Amino acid sequence: MPESKNNFSFGEMMESPALIIRGPFDFMDNKIDMWVDDQIGKGNSSIVLDLSKTHYITAIGIAALFKCIKKVNGANGLIHIIGATEDMMELIRLGKMDQYVSYLVTE
Repeated sequence: MPESKNNFSFGEMMESPALIIRGPFDFMDNKIDMWVDDQIGKGNSSIVLDLSKTHYITAIGIAALFKCIKKVNGANGLIHIIGATEDMMELIRLGKMDQYVSYLVTE
């Protein structure tokens, strides 16, 4: 059963660990940091970030996302982003983080 708190949960997608955001991505949470560290420690170099149920992301959410991207990239991994809006993708590009993620489209 996925673990939940506020508007995010942890699960599995595409045979990889997944962070699923539901609603606005306007927070930082130590539980996410610990989960990413745990996944890296387990040797999971591929993490899915599902933003398909997220309608906007704030500066705090972007900072949290960048922190996760840097951690996973530091472990020679890749974050696969699913369902991000074009505006969210533009923020990732503006932050020069687009080279460290893959974008997957789901319909």
